[in-house]
Amino acid sequence: MATLSLCYNNPEVFATKVKIRRGESARIAVGVSDNTNNVLGVHALFYEYAQVLADKIPADDPNSAKYVSLSLSLVVLAL
Repeated sequence: MATLSLCYNNPEVFATKVKIRRGESARIAVGVSDNTNNVLGVHALFYEYAQVLADKIPADDPNSAKYVSLSLSLVVLAL
């Protein structure tokens, strides 16, 4: 989900490699490993990146209503 939120609406995807930073992937790994018995930690990370994805949807996109609906359903699933 982190990579998807980074790549969405990012023109650099077509020019360079787009990856999450090493520190970000470490934060995710530590967050998941610290919360292996707690699904809420994984949900919190998923929620965070689903919210980032929802915030990147441009309002002038003709399909923005559909995209916002899908991203909000991801946010709801993360709760």
